[in-house]
Amino acid sequence: MILLILLIIVKNINADWDDINWTQIEVNEDKSIELLLNEKSSDYCTKTEGIGRYLNISTKYNNIKISISYSESSFIHVFEERGDTHICYEQKYSEKGIIKGIIINTKKGYGYVRIGTEQSNKTKEERMKINIMEYSYFNEIVFITLLYSIALLLLLIVTFILIGFYFYSNRKFKRNQDCQQLEEQTVVYQHSSLENSEGINSTI
Repeated sequence: MILLILLIIVKNINADWDDINWTQIEVNEDKSIELLLNEKSSDYCTKTEGIGRYLNISTKYNNIKISISYSESSFIHVFEERGDTHICYEQKYSEKGIIKGIIINTKKGYGYVRIGTEQSNKTKEERMKINIMEYSYFNEIVFITLLYSIALLLLLIVTFILIGFYFYSNRKFKRNQDCQQLEEQTVVYQHSSLENSEGINSTI
């Protein structure tokens, strides 16, 4: 009896997933598309109502990056299928309607996403712009390494400039000090010469 109840529960869970009206999208190169948000549906995980679409993205890439742009508030909810279970990741929301750089792991060749707007936003035949492109961690590592290299180079340049300025200032200070001492010695010598001259004149 317990086993039968568990089977019914599992069947209902899978039925919820299988009953989703998926929009099929194939991505084997960077792609920009526009979709009309004219479907009202319930979120698979949060069960909240909203206007939007479920996307089933098939791709040859291991990772893809999704960005969306819409005239009203918008959201992206990412799912992952693991056997008979489905993992729900954090939903990204934007009041301004622009969401950039959502990374999706698609090592199995598929990515599952729900995009849309709030239920209170009445559709006005407005389309949501969606950009999907390959995402490479290697490119990100190279980019970050390049930034660090540039920062290190700038730091070295600034360090050498400061060291050069330090030695130049010390050298200039020492030269000014030597000139001042020479002037003082010259004044003392002239004063002594004047005193000696006056002494000789008085003796004569």
